[in-house]
Order: sequence, then C-alpha cells, then structure tokens
Amino acid sequence: MNVRNLGSALVRSTIKDLLKKHNMKYKDFGKLIGLSEGSVKQLMTRGQFTLDRVEIIAQRFGLTLVEFLNIAYEKKKSPTRISVSDEALLTEQPFAILLMFLLGSGFSLDEAKARLNLEEKKKSKNHSSFGQDRNHRAS
Repeated sequence: MNVRNLGSALVRSTIKDLLKKHNMKYKDFGKLIGLSEGSVKQLMTRGQFTLDRVEIIAQRFGLTLVEFLNIAYEKKKSPTRISVSDEALLTEQPFAILLMFLLGSGFSLDEAKARLNLEEKKKSKNHSSFGQDRNHRAS
C-alpha cells in the first residue's frame, strides 16, 4: 500500500526535515534504513513510499508510525503559500498580515483577534463609516 492519501511529497518533506534535525546525509540515512545512498536518492526522487517503509523510517528516528504521520499532517495544515487574493488583502489591510502571522505562529483565531483588538477596531470602523455615509447623504 502506497502512502498516497497523505501525499508522497509531504512524506518526503517530513523525512528531509528529520534528516536536517538529526544532521544526517542520504548516505547515513541509507545505512539507518538498510539502503544504499543511490537507493535512498531514488526513493526520495520517486516518492513511492509504502506504509511499511514509512513505519521503518519512523522507527529509525525513534517515532511510531502515528507520530511520524502526525508530523506530516501538521505540515499539511500549515500553509506555505498564499493566494493572489490573500496577498491583495494583505496590501489593502496591513493588520491582516499581523493576523496571518499570529495564526501561523499557533494562535487560535480568537486569541489572535484578542491580541489585535479586532472586535473593537471593527466596531469603531463600522460606527465611523456609518457616520460618514450619513454625512454624504445629507450633502
């Protein structure tokens, strides 16, 4: 069974992160999992990881399969790119970049809103824009 639902690119990225964390090269990694350096490069390039292979890799890093998959899943939840529309929003509303930073740093939406006092800013903006609309109609 191949690890397709999680995504071979995500498994590959998680392995690379673990290699970096443990200061390992492909040659060292190959010895750890019983493959030659060439075979490791081929495995990483093709990304055809069986569940058994991922479990062996996880065990060699002192992780259970579930722990390894949780690390990979957390990477999946963390966006690495933003859309063009999000980029436009960030340039139009500078506070939005602070909000994205806080969310990316692990704050919940409620915590981030509290830090930025968004509810108060939103209310004051609504009141001020309401007054401006009324003044425009009166003139």
